[in-house]
Amino acid sequence: MQAEQCLRNYLAGVTGIDGVVPVHTGASAEDIDLENSVIVTEAGDVEHSSGYLYLVTATIAMRTPAPAVTLADHSARWSLVTAALEDITAMSASFATTIEANSYPIQFAGRYVSSTNATTEDRSWIASAEMALGIAQVV
Repeated sequence: MQAEQCLRNYLAGVTGIDGVVPVHTGASAEDIDLENSVIVTEAGDVEHSSGYLYLVTATIAMRTPAPAVTLADHSARWSLVTAALEDITAMSASFATTIEANSYPIQFAGRYVSSTNATTEDRSWIASAEMALGIAQVV
């Protein structure tokens, strides 16, 4: 849940996404507008790696309704997400801010994007990325 919130806050602050595409966590109770693009971050399995290091499997998915938004606009928005995932310096700084603001007992230790996917479903374009986040427990 903490990693999911960190990822959400990071993507919500990226120029071009901020104010254009709402970003939610998978655990969000907020209403999601399915008439426009939306990004959802989810953190699933947590695997203890060694010592205080944990690997968190995270997924980011963006759904865009095909009739409302062109494929070119969907692709441009998704390219902002993938570029943000490559910017490890900005991601690390954003995670540190969220961790400090919420007094989470963790530190961001890195990330590895393992796969990306693009598909269509129910008249929507869907793009997703799966990644492993390295999280260190602070004791």
